[in-house]
Amino acid sequence: MEEQGSIVLQKKMILALFTIIFTIMSGVYAVGNNFKNYEKMAVASGNDVVESNTNMNENDIILIEQIAFAAVQEISEEIVENEVTTSGEVEKANEGKIQIAKNDRVTNAQTVSRKGTRENTILEKAETVSEVTSNSVSENKSKNENATKYVSYRDLAEDNQPEEYSSVVEVSATAYCLCKKCCGKSPSNPNYGMTASGVRIVPGSGMKVIAVDPKIIPLGAKVYVEGLYGAWDYGYATASDTGSAIKDYKIDLYMDTHEEALVWGRKKVNVYVVE
Repeated sequence: MEEQGSIVLQKKMILALFTIIFTIMSGVYAVGNNFKNYEKMAVASGNDVVESNTNMNENDIILIEQIAFAAVQEISEEIVENEVTTSGEVEKANEGKIQIAKNDRVTNAQTVSRKGTRENTILEKAETVSEVTSNSVSENKSKNENATKYVSYRDLAEDNQPEEYSSVVEVSATAYCLCKKCCGKSPSNPNYGMTASGVRIVPGSGMKVIAVDPKIIPLGAKVYVEGLYGAWDYGYATASDTGSAIKDYKIDLYMDTHEEALVWGRKKVNVYVVE
């Protein structure tokens, strides 16, 4: 808008300059012609005629000057009016920009306020989650500290064969745990850990229980399991359980974890029946 006002102003000034130049040239041309006429009329008519033409020439020049002045005055008024209009439009445009800027500041302030509120809410939630997580970790840590710790049965191995026993039998020994793969029962089952003799196995307690075929080894007997061919001794245990696959000269050693049972695999052992 400012550029358009500047272009209009330039055009008006050029027109005014052109009008002034044209007026001056016309005056010069008229004066020249009048001088020639004065010379002719002076020769023909004398001093009176010269004086009359001089007065008319002066009147013409005055008239031309008045016309030029009026044109310049009109152009100047139009230029001033255009400048005022342009200035008003620019002022309105600037006011609009200022209002838009104010609105943007208000909107940004509201956005920042909402953002701050949202961030505060997020921080509060994060603090709550952190507190709950911390409490949960503390509770779990407390439970784990109070829970029974599993000890490897290899660490519970013994090397102290009985001096007195009623019999000794060489058998093939496998291993099992209380998981569903080995026993087919989950911890929610009422019979979970229950043996054939009525003794319940407690994982992590270090209990040593073997499953036997009662025809070979009496159910409920106290025994000592000796590893053969480099296998470690299981040690003293109770023949408290049976199994569908435990027939004849086969036994099954209880261990707390499935991994330990797999590591044992199948080995030859001697079973000393103590009682």
